Amino acid sequence: MRGMVKYVLAGLLVFLGAAAGCGIPAAAPEKDPDGKTVVVATIFPLADIARNIGGERAEVITLLPAGTSPHTFEPTPRQMEQVSGADVIVQVGAGLDDWVEKLTGLVDNDAVRVKVTDGMVLRQTVHRCAGETQTGYEHLHVHGKQRQVREHDPEPGHGHGHEYGDPHVWLDPVLVRDEITPRICQALCTAAPADAAYFAANLESFQAELTVLHEELAARVERFENRHFVTYHSAWGYFADRYGLVEVATVEEAPGKEPSPGWIATVVELARAHGAGAIFAEPQFSTKAAEVIANEYGGRVLILDPLGGESVPGRDSYLRLMRYNVNILEEGLRR
Repeated sequence: MRGMVKYVLAGLLVFLGAAAGCGIPAAAPEKDPDGKTVVVATIFPLADIARNIGGERAEVITLLPAGTSPHTFEPTPRQMEQVSGADVIVQVGAGLDDWVEKLTGLVDNDAVRVKVTDGMVLRQTVHRCAGETQTGYEHLHVHGKQRQVREHDPEPGHGHGHEYGDPHVWLDPVLVRDEITPRICQALCTAAPADAAYFAANLESFQAELTVLHEELAARVERFENRHFVTYHSAWGYFADRYGLVEVATVEEAPGKEPSPGWIATVVELARAHGAGAIFAEPQFSTKAAEVIANEYGGRVLILDPLGGESVPGRDSYLRLMRYNVNILEEGLRR
């Protein structure tokens, strides 16, 4: 089946190339005509970070459309064409956006590739195979216990479970400043060494902005009346760890899995026990289950956004996205 998919996608790429020759514009040029470094990023926050570092000497493309979850996204021939013209490919890694590897495996280019989680110490998540118990996963996210692991670091004793470190590293501005921006800058410098000094200066400037952001968020969160919260899926662990919050439960039992009635009852109980006035859903997922839970204990549903997008008002840059989220958290964590 995988081989068939590969040949079908390859054929579509040939068709797209032929169509472009007939006057139908391709999704991206093979190389930027202005001599800019072409950067393709899987998600918008990474794209915006790359744009801040690349400045006027980089052309940055986001693969994941706004409002789409990277956990369930399936790439299209358009994304394949975009990847084929890249000088730098930036992804999260840790199992979040491995779908980009379907594309890079079908195109022939010499792009510099960077997984921003490579070498980082990550929070633990455990994804079980179908039919296996979810106990380990639920225990992790309900009780907030974690083990620090590196990406793809195996843990013995879990049978056929699939373990990844928590990939949502970009939701911690300090990790962005200290870990992610240097990795992206290094990739840009490797792809375009003549612009290395320019990229390095932009890196320093953006890191200073991230320091201001971090200090602002820390001061805001310090004043929160309630520090326990419920989210739709476990994206906010790094943010919670950084700023002293506690994610007591997630609506989703595991990524991509609809909550069972038993799990919904558990989340309701936890929300009541911790005085969670709001459940934080996300625009990439249906709010139906979150609304059911909120109605059960008299709470409300607010929307956090881990991804944002170029065309999303108020969330069209990494800095604005994070300020939007702390505003929503502040509203929801009032007693």
